Amino acid sequence: MAEKPPVYYDIERLRARSNKFLWAAVIGLGATSVLSLFLSVALAAKPAAVIEFDCKGEPRVIEDTYKPALSTSRVRVEFFITEFLKRMVLIDSSGKKLETQLAEALAMMTPKFAEVTMKAGHEVQRRVQYKDANVYSQLEDLELLIGDFEPTDEKIYFYWLAKNVFRPLHGEIRTEDDELSRWLIGRAEIVRVPVTTHNPFGLQIGYFHYDIYSNREDFDLAVLKLKKE
Repeated sequence: MAEKPPVYYDIERLRARSNKFLWAAVIGLGATSVLSLFLSVALAAKPAAVIEFDCKGEPRVIEDTYKPALSTSRVRVEFFITEFLKRMVLIDSSGKKLETQLAEALAMMTPKFAEVTMKAGHEVQRRVQYKDANVYSQLEDLELLIGDFEPTDEKIYFYWLAKNVFRPLHGEIRTEDDELSRWLIGRAEIVRVPVTTHNPFGLQIGYFHYDIYSNREDFDLAVLKLKKE
């Protein structure tokens, strides 16, 4: 009868198998850690998605916030201008919308121009006269005259023309006298800035000014002069 191997041989074989298992576990964990590190770097390098809301309050997810920071499309510029004009020019005396609209418009400006606007005080004074006035306004016949620009330009210039129509918040319009219109001609400068969760447009207003005409004939004359320039 063959002799049984000494007991310590079995212990050595068990230890050898245990060492192989431990090394396999270490290599597996190391590979997992390296893979996790690469995934973390890739996720960190990818810009976070931005959620913006359109004029109807519907959410829109912008997943690519990198390309808009490098180039500017005409569609994005037009949408930004339209959204800014709604907040800066329109009047709504219901609730606290007068203050809210101005605050939102200031947030769409460069910090420097927002400070200039507040120090000038014109927009604040304009809103004060409509407080408790039971009116709201809508822009009609809006025309944007955007200057030529390259997708990588830092600044964009534009003119805009519109009719600002005032109507009562409550009650029906009985006669034409109940509808008050003003004609507007404005010019502005847009500055390209980084795209962030607070500024999904990647654009800000660097300068903004507009003239108000109560007479349509004066407005038409001013438009003719503008388009001849």
